[in-house]
Amino acid sequence: NRGVDKRKIFNDTDDLARFIESIKSFNELEAIGGIFRSNLKQNNLRTPTSQIVTFISFNILDNHFHFILRQDEDNGIDKFMQRFLGGYTKYFNAKHSRSGSLFQGRFKSKLVDSNNYLLRLFSYVNYNDKLHGDLRTPTSQFVRSSLDFILGKGKSVIECDPSIVIEQFKDLYTLKNFMDEAFKDIKYNKEMQKELEI
Repeated sequence: NRGVDKRKIFNDTDDLARFIESIKSFNELEAIGGIFRSNLKQNNLRTPTSQIVTFISFNILDNHFHFILRQDEDNGIDKFMQRFLGGYTKYFNAKHSRSGSLFQGRFKSKLVDSNNYLLRLFSYVNYNDKLHGDLRTPTSQFVRSSLDFILGKGKSVIECDPSIVIEQFKDLYTLKNFMDEAFKDIKYNKEMQKELEI
């Protein structure tokens, strides 16, 4: 999803921290009744079976985000996204004295119905910030991606399990090469599409 009228969905690092905390807190089978009421220590101790969805990978940018999710519950993606987007919008509107939608309509979702599509999508999502070079401004402090975690270079700000992709490759070097090549192909196709639209 993206901000309505492509607006930024974070005004400061506190907004980004709340966005990430909302992802964690609203991904619960039991409704928490608002993020302020949730026991953060208890949330950190939850078992994976209490989650609505599992994150495979993600990329969060200044004005939009991409998630690859696996449902752990019937209609899990719809439940999670409704809670998460609604909860974050309420916070953002209250903090910034605004009203109305923060996000552009209902979130877009597409079923990952083949392994080939999963691998291509995995590359697209993790490299998405690189497709939007114009967003690499001082506000790029808001970019968060699962890429470094996937490649073993750091922790993830959101708990995710990319093993469905990683275990298909001999090692992380081979995975990165695959993703680099897929990204080049995706970028080329996007550039060609833009030229055709002109």
